[in-house]
Amino acid sequence: MLQDVRLTLAVVFVKPKMDKVVILKRLLNALRAAQIRITCLYADKGFCCIEVLRYLSRRHIAAIVAMPIRGKQAGSRALCRGPKSYRTTYTLQSAEAGKLTVPVAVVRTFQRRRSGRRQLRWLLYVVLGVGGPLLRVRVRYRRRFGIETDYRLMEQVRARTTSPNPALRFLLMGVALLIVNMWIRLHWLFLRLPGRGARRVARWRFRLDRMTRFLVHAIERFYGVVTAIDPSPI
Repeated sequence: MLQDVRLTLAVVFVKPKMDKVVILKRLLNALRAAQIRITCLYADKGFCCIEVLRYLSRRHIAAIVAMPIRGKQAGSRALCRGPKSYRTTYTLQSAEAGKLTVPVAVVRTFQRRRSGRRQLRWLLYVVLGVGGPLLRVRVRYRRRFGIETDYRLMEQVRARTTSPNPALRFLLMGVALLIVNMWIRLHWLFLRLPGRGARRVARWRFRLDRMTRFLVHAIERFYGVVTAIDPSPI
């Protein structure tokens, strides 16, 4: 994420039971090979484990990692108390990895339900090398949700197949992510709005469905279009 532009820089083919630290290393190595430096790493609850947090701490990588709320009264749910947000520490335990004490930001916030009523909600984040106001931590992490947005966009341009070959399905997903990257890049190259301040683009002038139609027309022009069907048996 740079200047409100979200691009997919790397994807990793994940096999069942693959170690999360291995996945993280492969992604970071891809960024390093592209000479891209990250200022803060955002990870979802699936990466909130002792092995990953220990690796990030050892490498001095600033990170905000969502922490799952577990337990009914004890566990991490015991942190969800009090009249306001606060910082604390929490000790994670694992039979394989041992114990690890990490700094945690406990954010007390409200969300609006469909009925219009506000509901209290607690959010936990492991913060490694990240300071500032607690609400700022939440705002920064919310930017990570652009990943889910990219997934939804990818599904609009991903080629469909009934093949059970996971390598082929992964390839088609990678091509779809590349198309989304190209679409975003075209916005910033050709649809910039005049004016001072931060760069703004007219996204509504070139929506993803229009680019999809452009690609379909280009493919039809290259490969031709089937206009007749031969009813004779093979």
